[in-house]
Amino acid sequence: EAIRIATVNGAELCGLSDVTGSIEAGKLADIIVIDGNPLDNVEDMRNVVAVMKEGQMVRN
Repeated sequence: EAIRIATVNGAELCGLSDVTGSIEAGKLADIIVIDGNPLDNVEDMRNVVAVMKEGQMVRN
């Protein structure tokens, strides 16, 4: 739920849900790839494997 609040709900509250907040074709996206499942263990958020900013890989 915390991840949804920070992404989808955050974009909606800022009036940006048409351009960001979820992974959909045509939307802007900054994405992190995590080793693990932060829904099961929030500590997994520290296990960042890759980062994409505006569609470009910046950490791999």
